Amino acid sequence: MSIFSQLDKAITEAYEEGELPEFLLDDLRAIVRKPQQYAGKEEALGRLIEQLNDFELFADTGCFKAGYDTDDIRRSLALLND
Repeated sequence: MSIFSQLDKAITEAYEEGELPEFLLDDLRAIVRKPQQYAGKEEALGRLIEQLNDFELFADTGCFKAGYDTDDIRRSLALLND
């Protein structure tokens, strides 16, 4: 399975579980639609997949940050689009 197929699966699962906010979908799906634009960025894509797999909407609440939140996803998207 390609890294882009893995990303697509992670996006779908995070969204269907009800955690991933809809406003992130367009930016995330754009990566899957244009793999040639993100060639050579496999390490960053792998990190994004990890973040999606461990995504928690309220990860930054409480004493300890558990999982990844929307800010983490946004930072990864910004790095990928630089």
